[in-house]
Amino acid sequence: MMNNEKIKNSNELEFAVFCIENLVAKLGVDAIDVYKALTKQSDILYDYIIPEYEVLHTQSKEYIVEDILVVMKERGVDDMIFYHESFLEVAKPDLMHSRPNLDFGRGFYVTPLYEQAEKWLDFILNCRTGKDSTDYDLVVGGIANDKVFNTIELFF
Repeated sequence: MMNNEKIKNSNELEFAVFCIENLVAKLGVDAIDVYKALTKQSDILYDYIIPEYEVLHTQSKEYIVEDILVVMKERGVDDMIFYHESFLEVAKPDLMHSRPNLDFGRGFYVTPLYEQAEKWLDFILNCRTGKDSTDYDLVVGGIANDKVFNTIELFF
């Protein structure tokens, strides 16, 4: 059912933003991706969240987020795809073996943007095979080329 009920007042608008922000926090994805999931991949924003505002806004944040996630799953929006700069699927990342001092701490970094992951993978592969075509003076790091000391020695 797609009734495309529009947002009628500032309370509904604030509630829609509240829902999107809290889904972003729960899922760890970009707000634009959540908005697209609720409007383009489904019509959950205008077919469920806004029409059910009067009931939903009286519930706890946790309840609202979990309820929307259930609706997303029921409507086939549960499979948000994330990309890692790898040519293999990594179904269960092992964070115990990640390096402790990465930019944002231990982790397995992903993006919902396929193009970004693809560009990063190309950059890494080019650096590791000596085909780096960037304008950077120096590219170092375990991720960039796995040859940090070889690169540094070239400049000393």
